[in-house]
This record gives sequence, C-alpha cells and structure tokens, in this order.
Amino acid sequence: MRGHIPRPVSRERGESRPQHLAGSLTSHWRPSVDGYVLKIAAAEIYAPGEQLGVPSLVGSNADEASLALASPPETTVSDYQVSVREKYGDEAERFVGIYPGDTEKRVLDSSLQAHTDGVMTRAMLRWARLQTDSGDENAYLYFFSHVPPTEGLEKFGAYHGAEVAYAYDNLGTDNDNVYEESDYMLRDQMSGYWLNVVQTGDPNGSGLPSWAKVAHASDDVMGFGPNGGVMSPRPRAAAIDFWLRYDGPIR
Repeated sequence: MRGHIPRPVSRERGESRPQHLAGSLTSHWRPSVDGYVLKIAAAEIYAPGEQLGVPSLVGSNADEASLALASPPETTVSDYQVSVREKYGDEAERFVGIYPGDTEKRVLDSSLQAHTDGVMTRAMLRWARLQTDSGDENAYLYFFSHVPPTEGLEKFGAYHGAEVAYAYDNLGTDNDNVYEESDYMLRDQMSGYWLNVVQTGDPNGSGLPSWAKVAHASDDVMGFGPNGGVMSPRPRAAAIDFWLRYDGPIR
C-alpha cells in the first residue's frame, strides 16, 4: 500500500474533457497531471493542505530497482563519471562519495541504489512529511528489507513488490516457496497493520509493535525485516538527504 491518492481537482461546469489523458504516463510512474483528474502536481495539492483528509500509510523497499538485474544495463566507469558530472555539476563529488563508480560492478550497484534512494525511498519520506506538515490526518512510514525465500529471486533482495504478499495476507498462494516461521510472523504483523489502517485509520492494534506516526518520529520508520516489525532510524539518511534537495516524483 503506497498511500492514498490526492484529491482530484474538479472540472468547471461546461469545461470539456481533455483528450490527452494518458499521454504522459509512458515515461514515469508518478501521478499524471492530465488536466482532468489532476490539474496540478501532487505536491502543489499537498502544500496548501488540499489533499483528502485520509490517513496515509506509505513506504518503500530496500531494493526497489533490483529487478533491472534481470537484464542489466551496459555500464562503464567512464560513461558513469561523465554522466554524473553532467547531471550533478558541483554536487558530483558528493554524489560519487555516496554512489562510487570506480569499477563496472560498482557502477551498476550504485546506479540501482541511486534509483532506489532517489525515486522511491526519498519520495515516500517526502510524501509522509507533506501529509504531516499540511494535512489534518496522520502519516505512517515503513521500510521493507526482508528478502522473500523465492527460488531464483534471491539475488533481487527486497525487490519492488516483495512486500505485497506479506501485507495482503496471501503468502504462498502463487508459488511453492518454503517459508520460515519468521515469514509467517511478518505476514501476520503486516496484514494486521494494513487491516487496522483500513478499518480505523490507525495501523496500531492489539499484539502489534507500536508504530509511531511521522509527526511524532519524523526520522524513524517502521522497519519490516526478518525479525518482524520494529521502529528504527530511517535508512540511508545521508543518501536520502542528498535527494531531498532535488525535485522528484513527489516534489
């Protein structure tokens, strides 16, 4: 569950429906400012507090970009260095300090980690903070780092979507994986949180570790790992702080 959808901006009476509704969806996953459902970017809705008054539960996974390893992009040290200088200018040295690229393996690893940090982890933190800063309802933030025991997928780590089977209580329904007791514990916790937030707007409930709202613990997240859910300092804080200075999917 990545969170609720910002409130659509209504059409004025008599205003025609735009004909380019899906035109900008092919190049990115973020909400499309189509002139019909959304007339302005999500961040511009959140800034004055005009989003829906609904609690938000948002988060990301430790290896969001790892599925690219199924067909690894070509990487060279020289191309990486040129690209970093062109994109980040005076910040290039800081960037390579976080995402080194002195070997081809490091270039690949750094490229995937930068995508995970900049596109997903940063965006979910920003989303939760925007809700907390301008909204009347609470925001809850998670970080999923558990590696599912899926044969053949272990190299992808906690890949994009790996949390779904745990959070929606359908572990093992589409595979023959051999799950451990820790997997079932994590499933029970996560699906309990998700059910609670749907029913009451608050993920907390009997028998579950306490999940602090972002307003009370802005630098902590609910970490879902092999030992179950536990409140922890937000991961890779220095790297995420680098990205917070740039526009992104949730600006």
